[in-house]
Amino acid sequence: MDDQKKLALAKEQVTKITSFYIHLAAFVLVMTVLFVANLVLSPTWWVQWPLLAWGVCLLAHGLCAFGRTPRLLTNWQQRKIKEIKDKM
Repeated sequence: MDDQKKLALAKEQVTKITSFYIHLAAFVLVMTVLFVANLVLSPTWWVQWPLLAWGVCLLAHGLCAFGRTPRLLTNWQQRKIKEIKDKM
């Protein structure tokens, strides 16, 4: 692998990690607001549902961002890259 390709892959990885950290910050901020709103405004406890749903999505994003992409997704990406490259 040449240096240009390594540099491009490194930049792509840094972009993915940065995107994850932005997603994490938004998650913490919004969940804090929802938690406080649930405590102050609602007699029933409902905040765990958005926490659980968004938390699963955040976990998947983190796995992808830090290089642990599920095999099914990786295989699909490789097939798609080959398909698009063959059309060029």
